[in-house]
Amino acid sequence: LREYFNRILTDWLDIIEDSDMDPVEEVTPGQWKQFSLEEKCRIFGNLLSNAVSACMTVPEEKRYIDLKAEADVNGYLYITQVNSYDGNTRMKNNRYLSTTNGSGIGLGSVQQTAEKYHGMAEFHAGQTEFVSSVMLVNQAP
Repeated sequence: LREYFNRILTDWLDIIEDSDMDPVEEVTPGQWKQFSLEEKCRIFGNLLSNAVSACMTVPEEKRYIDLKAEADVNGYLYITQVNSYDGNTRMKNNRYLSTTNGSGIGLGSVQQTAEKYHGMAEFHAGQTEFVSSVMLVNQAP
């Protein structure tokens, strides 16, 4: 499972680099043993997919994705992602909707996974940056 998860992250990072984005990543998969492969893929896959799509809306020299995942000594796991985007968002009922042809359920599934682990997910759209913050408690749901 660990190799599969690492492969998914590597594939996304390859896509990011091939798209002339500036990736910064600090992810230590060993801290995520509590979570199923499906949950890891749901969180990181959705965040990275959204970030790549968003970055493609800005000029190459302004594209970046900053992804960090870290654990603290109290058992909290934090994921923070900041990426560039063109400033255009769509919302309904205080939830961000897809601006591409996607289903628009990606961030909602990240939210549900965070809540399953007694955590939370917050998303904020600035003028040129989109910030995703996810906090999970490293214990059984």
